[in-house]
Amino acid sequence: MLYMKEYGIRELRQNASQIIAELHFETVITITDRGRPVAQLVSPSTSKVDALIEAGKLSPPMRSLKDLGKPLIRKQNEPALSDVLFQQRNSEQY
Repeated sequence: MLYMKEYGIRELRQNASQIIAELHFETVITITDRGRPVAQLVSPSTSKVDALIEAGKLSPPMRSLKDLGKPLIRKQNEPALSDVLFQQRNSEQY
């Protein structure tokens, strides 16, 4: 889970090294100017995906990739899936 904290520009100027050190514990720090967000400091360990999820621009996955199982491998004598699909679509009557 991402943790967010806000600091004003004046506070950032006065306590920059302390605020930057907080990035070890907080993963996103928002910098504000007169109460409006103007910048974000993101810890390097935070992935872009996690940051997008926290910003509400991306939905978290419902399942793990491990749930998918092994990939299907086409045997040499079998037709390609795209060819089978093409044949099925052409044989459908509308």
